[in-house]
Amino acid sequence: MIQPDKEGYVEITLKAIEYLESAGYENIRADVKDYPQPKGYRKSIKGAEDTNIVPDIVAEKHGYQHIFEMGLKSSEPRMLKSKWIFLKTLSEMKNYKLNIITTKGHIKFAQENAKYVQLDDKKIIRI
Repeated sequence: MIQPDKEGYVEITLKAIEYLESAGYENIRADVKDYPQPKGYRKSIKGAEDTNIVPDIVAEKHGYQHIFEMGLKSSEPRMLKSKWIFLKTLSEMKNYKLNIITTKGHIKFAQENAKYVQLDDKKIIRI
């Protein structure tokens, strides 16, 4: 999710964290209250305002770092795609696993954006 959308989807994010805990993920960091915040990255564009990119959820399992992005309808889908492209590049460089989590009503949106960013359908987790 992008920053303007995070407030509206807190419950779904907490549901995703609960799902990840039950799936055996450890050291969960999330961009919501009561959880440690994941490491953020600053994106500067010449002539524009700096933007912070913070993954929605970061967790570990079997020695691998996993980045989970919430594939939920957004007010600014272009910014969301840009964030996913950045996180995809980061995960390839650092050997992280990138996954998209979505829920009923947002599946088609998540699939279309994942296809645009060239992520496999296998990486979409439905909760």
